[in-house]
Amino acid sequence: MKPVKFLTVLLLLVTFQGIAQKSTFKSSDPQPKVKSMTEKHYLIDANQEAGKQLILSHYYKNSFDSFGNRIQDREYDSAGNLIKTYKYYNTGDHRNKLELTDHNGKLIRTIEYVYNEDGLLDYDQSYDGKGNPEKRFVYSYDDKGKIREDYSYDNDNEFQMKFTYTYNFKDEVDRNFRFDNKGNLLEIRNYAYDQNGNMISEKVTDKEGNPIKTTTFQYVYDKKGNWTEKTIHKSGKPIILIKRELVY
Repeated sequence: MKPVKFLTVLLLLVTFQGIAQKSTFKSSDPQPKVKSMTEKHYLIDANQEAGKQLILSHYYKNSFDSFGNRIQDREYDSAGNLIKTYKYYNTGDHRNKLELTDHNGKLIRTIEYVYNEDGLLDYDQSYDGKGNPEKRFVYSYDDKGKIREDYSYDNDNEFQMKFTYTYNFKDEVDRNFRFDNKGNLLEIRNYAYDQNGNMISEKVTDKEGNPIKTTTFQYVYDKKGNWTEKTIHKSGKPIILIKRELVY
């Protein structure tokens, strides 16, 4: 079986919180492979006049290995000051470890990834900068190697939440059910994708199916099929624009 691809957890308002330290969603890494990428995140102020609506929030400079896996992300603020560095340790197509350091190079967090005999992620364990255990996620698969359930544990190894997934005919996650540590269903997340396999909507409902919030995504693609712009909408209003510069 092929190992599960990993989505780099980059940050606020863009990542899908609660879906563990990896994601069952399509990798955000460009395909075909690139050598490097700059990713700029802008806040959208619709009240400003044309040409002044985009406010640079932060940006990343990303580099990749020959397999197309990320090996380093450097995050900068809008003034160009280094905020954090994400360093990835890979063996082939497997990610073994992630180290997160601050602008001074001080270790903030480490995540270690452990695989089962089929090459699928068994669990991942995070540690703080001093090596103390933090969250742990454990994964369960179906006979096709797709994640069906994952479980989160706190730093005392106490069970916290369970996540279950269903898939559409393209093997894309179409629903995510979230349960508390007593087995009570908290919410349901429903997903839709475009023809390139990128997510175009995330609809969150309560356990009865009543709507809570909806996030939608629009993309601009280059000739190789990689997206170069992503606009994120909340409640129908554009709030974030992400622009990518790809070096092939």
